[in-house]
Amino acid sequence: MGTPLPRIVCLSVLFSFLAVLGTAQQVPPQPLITQPVIESQLTTLTGNTHPLAQPQFDIGAAPPDLPMQRMLLVLKRSPQQDFALHKLLDDQQDKASPNYHKWLTPDEFGVQFGPSDQDIQLVTGWLQSHGFQVNRVSHGRTVIEFSGAEAQVEEALHTTIHKYLVHGQEHWANASDPQIPAALSPAVAGVLSLNNFPAKPMLHLLGTMSRDKSTGQVTPVRPLATLNGNCGVQNNCYGVGPYDFATIYNVAPLWNASPAIDGTGETIAIVGETDINPQDIADFRNFFGLPPVTLNVIHDGPAPGILSDGEETESDLDVEWSSAVAKGATIDFVVSQSTETTLGIDLSALYIIDNNLAPVMSESYGFCELGLGTAGNQGFNAMWQQAAAQGITVMISAGDNGAAGCDNFNAPGPARFGLQVSGFASTPFNVAVGGTDFFDLTNSSLYWKTTNATTTQASAISYIPETTWDDSCTNPVFGTLLGFSTNAEANCNNSQLIQFGFVNVIGGSGGKSNCTISDGQHPSSCTAGSLSPHGRWHQECRRTECGTCPTFLCSRRVDRPPGASILFAKPTRSSVVPVIQLTPTPNFLASAGLPLLRPHLLELWLWSISKCRHRMGKAMPTTCSTSWRHSRAQRRAIPAMAPGPVACSTTSPLARLPCHVRRARPIARFRLPGINTES
Repeated sequence: MGTPLPRIVCLSVLFSFLAVLGTAQQVPPQPLITQPVIESQLTTLTGNTHPLAQPQFDIGAAPPDLPMQRMLLVLKRSPQQDFALHKLLDDQQDKASPNYHKWLTPDEFGVQFGPSDQDIQLVTGWLQSHGFQVNRVSHGRTVIEFSGAEAQVEEALHTTIHKYLVHGQEHWANASDPQIPAALSPAVAGVLSLNNFPAKPMLHLLGTMSRDKSTGQVTPVRPLATLNGNCGVQNNCYGVGPYDFATIYNVAPLWNASPAIDGTGETIAIVGETDINPQDIADFRNFFGLPPVTLNVIHDGPAPGILSDGEETESDLDVEWSSAVAKGATIDFVVSQSTETTLGIDLSALYIIDNNLAPVMSESYGFCELGLGTAGNQGFNAMWQQAAAQGITVMISAGDNGAAGCDNFNAPGPARFGLQVSGFASTPFNVAVGGTDFFDLTNSSLYWKTTNATTTQASAISYIPETTWDDSCTNPVFGTLLGFSTNAEANCNNSQLIQFGFVNVIGGSGGKSNCTISDGQHPSSCTAGSLSPHGRWHQECRRTECGTCPTFLCSRRVDRPPGASILFAKPTRSSVVPVIQLTPTPNFLASAGLPLLRPHLLELWLWSISKCRHRMGKAMPTTCSTSWRHSRAQRRAIPAMAPGPVACSTTSPLARLPCHVRRARPIARFRLPGINTES
């Protein structure tokens, strides 16, 4: 049995040599720009005007000297390069291929799959001829970063920048689709963004919660909504801490293994655009009995400071909970300041990928494909594709607004912009992480203790059955358990549920990509979506419906009506008062949405990385089959499972959300006209 080993080793070395030899002998990319650049011969980059850049919101043109900093020009690949890249990505996940797990560096990626030197020189020369400063060409040759002023944008891109007042907030945005010389179009997809409309942090706050230090009881201090009981429909609130999570999802055996499988030796890169107070993270870990974490805050450009409007809250939550599950991992929190044209999160994501910073990248922001525009969708597709080729697993929140990706889940009311998914999450090259809800509404005592552990504050007893995350009036629980109608449309027109805010679009997002090409403003113009992944991966995932749906691994989020919530350190700008340790009742923020999903998947993925001792890249081939096996095992017998994190199964397969519909004639039975349940 021992004799075949040298042959296997020799064959492995031979395959590695052939792979390197094949890479070294690759033909340099052919120029894509083959015609003279004539400024009068233009092509319009259709679908690159933000949907909120509308005349009714326009309050005037920008001054010509308005700084336009750190714009990202998205570059194209040739069809031959695109085919070769898809082949490489498949081979990197194929154990029979000599390219299996042969990850590229950013520079290697740029040489093989970026524009030619000639194309780069022509494009940068064109930018400089209009007075722009070319800050850098990314190592992967995916984008060119450049800066200038509004007058230069108007001259080179033939669009004006205007100020828009939307919901009391001012934003800069281009008033029309940009234009570039037609000769450049084979190599230039467009500008990733020419506006500062924000992306959505995937976070839904439930209010401030307080925990009594002597009894462990969690009570709402300033809840955003209640229904009958003090916490959802229950009198008891259940706060999920790190050790609760470890109990519920069987992570503890990994932590307790020898050696521990808890992220030690690995790094998670987190995307941010605001500074945070590191004391918040320290207080969180001290309170829940976690060891100190290595937190590196990396600034790409000027430090933005601590931002409001939920930015710091989102980042605190991301850092605290990523390091709460993978408690031994190093956290690289990359922060970039947003500009008049480019979001800081986009710059941070580019920094992580172009510097090959970590094997896993986590981002909790998103915006619908329609709102990103054609160039925006192409840009995220290209960046995540580069990350996959480098072995970086990109994990993105699927969203908190169900199938209504363009609607604001923090505003009451039904969906109005049709079926949309987040363009951040809808590419074939990232993991879009969706969520479920605990199904313990009437029997929570089976799963929660009435007291907390002294050191860890844990109170969870076991795995808790789960159901689809749907916080809207369409949730079947209103009819089956709470005494309302079993008809969703009737509930969505019930005055009590309307009063309590259940006519909303809050729920687990996901769906089919359908709007990567559009006019950027009208859902009716959507004409294309991201392609499904190819080959073996698609075959493996078909029975778990991963092929075209970006959300394929379920995990935890908590909210009303069940009454459980995720606890995290309340953001504070003071380093003097550690808010989480206030006595006798320390305050936390309670959150719903997708904050606890990526930590679950991060732990699962870091477990795989730790076991295999190398990067894993595009997560789909392994995770889909793992998710399927674990969810089947859960349905049979949770206690009998082998040690390791588990994926969830749900009691309900679908979520419906209320949407706004236009009808030729009103339907009499609707007391609130225009609300339907087929979003």
